[in-house]
Amino acid sequence: MLHLWNLNRIWLLLVVYPFFLGFQCIDTTFRKKESSTAIFPRFPTSHTTDSLPCETKSSVQFDRLPVWSSAELQRIEKRIADNIFKSAVEEGHVMLLYSKFLWINGNDTKSEGLLNELIGSVDKGPATPLLGWLNYNLGEIYYLRHYLKKQNTLNDAWSHHRKAKAIFQTTGDSTGLVKSLSRLGVLHERASDLDSANHYYNRSISVAKRINYAVGLSRPYTHLALASLSKGDTTKAHTLIEKALKINKECTNYEELSFSLVNTALLQHPDKSDLAKLKLLEAIKIAKKIGFKLAEIHALFHLGRIAQETGDLTLARNSCNETIALANGTGYSIYSEAAENLLATLPKE
Repeated sequence: MLHLWNLNRIWLLLVVYPFFLGFQCIDTTFRKKESSTAIFPRFPTSHTTDSLPCETKSSVQFDRLPVWSSAELQRIEKRIADNIFKSAVEEGHVMLLYSKFLWINGNDTKSEGLLNELIGSVDKGPATPLLGWLNYNLGEIYYLRHYLKKQNTLNDAWSHHRKAKAIFQTTGDSTGLVKSLSRLGVLHERASDLDSANHYYNRSISVAKRINYAVGLSRPYTHLALASLSKGDTTKAHTLIEKALKINKECTNYEELSFSLVNTALLQHPDKSDLAKLKLLEAIKIAKKIGFKLAEIHALFHLGRIAQETGDLTLARNSCNETIALANGTGYSIYSEAAENLLATLPKE
């Protein structure tokens, strides 16, 4: 079975933010004020309690993803099918958001095809921030496939993230640069080049602070925390994880908040296992709310592991079975295998 902190590092972890993976959703209280047909909703100016702006113009334009209802999704897909756009720029932005929506919800194959098609079209002209974000998201898909689906796509992930970084530098998109520096840090860390990884994480933090981009600090803080933990510096790890959690809560950055809650739970266990379980249940609730399958699977697996270690065998069994079902449905075989191994250690009912 995979070591718990190795699994925790996988998130892209991110994160994904994917991506991370870097996708955020709209606060449901704000959604009520929007037009039901809005594709580019206006976001309120939001700051942390330290008065640091949560977002930048670029992150709102390229890196926020609305949580679409079924009706909204149908309208957007009809617009795409009928090619109803005011301009090529609007079409590119809508297609970028739609491609992210697809892979966040587990359909990375369709998203990959769409992103490659868009890159082929946009790459014919001068470099633009949109081209950088298209390469960034395609790099995220290949990263996930390699580490979570055991597919040979690591070179593709490196290639597209390096392209994204170069384009962000050329076009002056510092927000995109924050994200690509952080992801390149993760790639170097996975390659056991820790000095380079720390270099990229710290560069990402430096740029995020320079442009007043709070959400951009979350991922490098998290990975530096995990690096500190691997060195036995739990005090520094706790401090950095709490910083990331604070940012994600105050900025309603739900996608990365779910992973921050998991990280916090893993630091609380075994001393405060009951609190850890509550954190994991909260992470699962948030992941379900925004439809982020990877985040839900990640939290479910760790809930099952902690439940097993604390003797809550029913919860452990249920969490493992849910993990396996979701992981098999999305192809994230590394989680299904780990959950199956954990389930095999539990006594038969």
